[in-house]
Amino acid sequence: TDRDVQNGAKQQVSVEDSMSMVHLSRGSLHPPGEQVRSEVAIVCELARELLGPEHPVPWERFNDDYDVIRDAIAAV
Repeated sequence: TDRDVQNGAKQQVSVEDSMSMVHLSRGSLHPPGEQVRSEVAIVCELARELLGPEHPVPWERFNDDYDVIRDAIAAV
């Protein structure tokens, strides 16, 4: 997994393995290039473009700090 840094902070993604155990993945590889974006960045950008800036989901915050995504999921 590639390292993911957003706004200068290393990000961790939550992953589920084949035994249904959820854990954090921190990535250890250099990204293949500066133009390669994370899956989270791609989804957040698409959502912002499709749903518009007035949408109540904080897509920009989700992209900047993946802990915010986990907090939103935990609140449901």
